[in-house]
Parts: sequence; structure tokens; C-alpha cells
Amino acid sequence: MTSPTSSKPARKTGASRNSKVLSASLAVATGVGVAGMVAVRMAQDASAQDTVPVSSATQSQDTGVATSSDGYTKDQLDAYAQALATEAIRLQDYRDQLAAVASNVTSNVTSKSVKPLAAPKVQQPKPAPQTQQQAAPQAKSKSS
Repeated sequence: MTSPTSSKPARKTGASRNSKVLSASLAVATGVGVAGMVAVRMAQDASAQDTVPVSSATQSQDTGVATSSDGYTKDQLDAYAQALATEAIRLQDYRDQLAAVASNVTSNVTSKSVKPLAAPKVQQPKPAPQTQQQAAPQAKSKSS
């Protein structure tokens, strides 16, 4: 006898469209990330070469200029320290100004009477205007 054939269609082999799109997206993201990392490293290397301190071997020993381990002279370090001190004074003055403004605002808020928020008033329906017939019985009852 012959073997029975399946009525189901043959299954497609290979990756689905969604998985192909995902794979391509991940590949592009990886490539961009690697290129960015290389660009950052190159920029860091270039800036490091620009700021390389002057080595003590290239300085002439006759001048007698004292340098730090980073290659800065005492005058450069003193100027930097002076700039930091000036900036510290400026920041302290700014902090004092902010504290003064904050204390003024706080004193103004506490000196004013602060009213608690009241619940919204519900409007009562207005009574209908009285006609002459309704007003007459009330006038009679008051006179008796």
C-alpha cells in the first residue's frame, strides 16, 4: 500500500520577516555604537596630545624653573589658586544673595494672613418672586 499524504502544506523554512528586521536593526545599532566609540577614543587621544605637559627633560636646567609632577610651573599653579579663590568668593556672595531673597520671601509669606481654602459655595435656588395674590395673605396674617 501507498503511504497516506498529509493534507497540511509544507512548512516554510528560514527566518520570519520580523526576526530579519530585528537582526538588521541590531547589526546597524552595533555598527553605529562601535563607530561612536572609536570616534570618542580618537577625540580623547587628540585632546591628550594637545595638553601633554612639557617634560622636565625638554626644559632647560639653566632657568631653574620649578615644575610640578604634571609639568605646571609655580606661577601657573599660583594663578590657578587665585582664580579658584576669586570664584569661591563670587559663589559665596551669590549664595548670600539667594539666602537673603529666600528669607524675604519666607517673611512675606508668614507675615500675611493665609486664609485656608474654603469649600466652594453651593448656590441655593432663588425663591420665585411672589405675586400679588401670594403677598396679600401674608399681609393679612401679619395684621391679625
